[in-house]
Amino acid sequence: EDDLGWLGYFIGRNQSVHDLTIDFLPQDDQRVDAFIEGVNCNRSLREFSILADRDIGISLQNLCSFFRENNNLRAVYLYHSEIGRECARELALALGKRRVKTLRHLSFRNNNLGDEGFADIVQALWTQPQFEELICSNNNIGRTSCMAL
Repeated sequence: EDDLGWLGYFIGRNQSVHDLTIDFLPQDDQRVDAFIEGVNCNRSLREFSILADRDIGISLQNLCSFFRENNNLRAVYLYHSEIGRECARELALALGKRRVKTLRHLSFRNNNLGDEGFADIVQALWTQPQFEELICSNNNIGRTSCMAL
């Protein structure tokens, strides 16, 4: 019943997993939180992708140390996760504090980042000179975000 928690536990302690794609997350927030907690401990992932198809913004806020401290991270793809403004701000703070400059690709499709949330992320990415690609379709982006670019 708690396979997702065990997967998080395994991912968090594994040092050889480089790519992780999750195409489904259940409605049970406790199971999702257990999974996210495990991923947050991982430092070997190079690519991380979640297609949530539901609101997991609060759970994603718990990934801040993963975004900040994973020195191998090159690409993050978050789809349909309803991140929202507050979570976007927390993720932007974590991205802005990355010491190792490996992150090259971010995709936030259909996440309801909003204008200010997207602007926060763009500002954080200015600290990442190696960054190559940002995809943010369907996120209610407007003038503030465009000015941040």
